Amino acid sequence: MAPGDAPCAPVRAMVGKRFLVAQAPALPLLECPWSDDCDCQFRHHDDRRAEERAEKRAASALERHRRNADPTPVK
Repeated sequence: MAPGDAPCAPVRAMVGKRFLVAQAPALPLLECPWSDDCDCQFRHHDDRRAEERAEKRAASALERHRRNADPTPVK
């Protein structure tokens, strides 16, 4: 949430919260007393899930490598 110059109380309560695009409430909010002059916007953030998926793939690859590694010690 990127509040405008004079955000209403409902928007101030949402600052710092993140929404998926399909789940974000429409702006101006229905409760906004200044809906005709609202300049609040949503701020786009990078997809956190992409990073989480990459970390899971790396962990899975490491686990597969460990399972398939030759248990014979190197001399």
